[in-house]
Amino acid sequence: MLVSAWRSGTGTIPAASALFHAHSLLALTNAAKACLHALLAWPHIMEHAARAGATANAVTLPHSHSSPLVLLSIAIAILASYAALDLAGRTSASEGRMRLIWMGAGAFALGLGIWSMHYVGMLAFTLPVRVLYDLPTVLLSLLAAVLPSAVALLFVSRAQMSNRSVVASSVIMGSGIAAMHYIGMAAMRLPAICRYDLRIVAASILIAVVVSAAALLITFRLRTADGELSGAKIVLVNLFGNAWKFTANQPEARIAFESRRVAAETVFAVSDNGAGFDMAYAAKLFLPFHRLHRDSEFEGTGIGLATVHRLISRHGGRIWADSAPGNGATFFFTLGASS
Repeated sequence: MLVSAWRSGTGTIPAASALFHAHSLLALTNAAKACLHALLAWPHIMEHAARAGATANAVTLPHSHSSPLVLLSIAIAILASYAALDLAGRTSASEGRMRLIWMGAGAFALGLGIWSMHYVGMLAFTLPVRVLYDLPTVLLSLLAAVLPSAVALLFVSRAQMSNRSVVASSVIMGSGIAAMHYIGMAAMRLPAICRYDLRIVAASILIAVVVSAAALLITFRLRTADGELSGAKIVLVNLFGNAWKFTANQPEARIAFESRRVAAETVFAVSDNGAGFDMAYAAKLFLPFHRLHRDSEFEGTGIGLATVHRLISRHGGRIWADSAPGNGATFFFTLGASS
């Protein structure tokens, strides 16, 4: 299949684009390696299931669960879900490179949370024998969690979500969770055999798909609602967050929010008495990854104001600032008539 895809691709591209061919070949090689790792891990899963009947009379090892670790695994899953929920709103509010960054961050946060929840849960399961893990298979299980998470966030960040999209994304997400779990189980190396009840395996996959569908629908509904993940929340969280951060060194911090009618539009303003900045650099204020303060002074990522600017522009509004070093800053913004 890979050879056919390579031939069909090279047949439609001029011979002069050798560099592009090299990159394509590298991408196909990496994809082939990923498939090979998956195929190498799969026999371990099937071997455990196939040998279950032959070991029906085997002695079951005594085992127990650590309740604190079980609760920790649940907490990790909840926090990762919340982070992905918030990042889904930021993904839908961004475009271009920023959209890819937010989507990648959300997919990694959700995938890593699912993956961490699984392995913390495995640590909670205590056996009287030593249990080791095969590192390549463990990393493959992480990939199996992150990639479906990215696909799910891609569906959820769309303006519209059809029933077909819900089914497709939930199947992908649920299958990814199940794949992560059973590939992770295949990574175990211990002097014992894991036996699987195929009915419970099927039920676990079905539960993963159903729960994924519910989570994706809730995420989409909250994102499109006027409350939890609205554009106004993202704008105000970023502006108030900046005001809070830059007034940290003030003995009496002052942060204010007000609105006033100017001509035919309403102007909103968030002001503070914090560090402020030099207006000579105001042109870089809303550019991604551009900061006017050093990390040693105030931590930051350089994407908050860029997100605010893009959100307000998409709604037909404007944003600008007025400041002076040591005299605080005021951010003004307007919204379009439809908003």
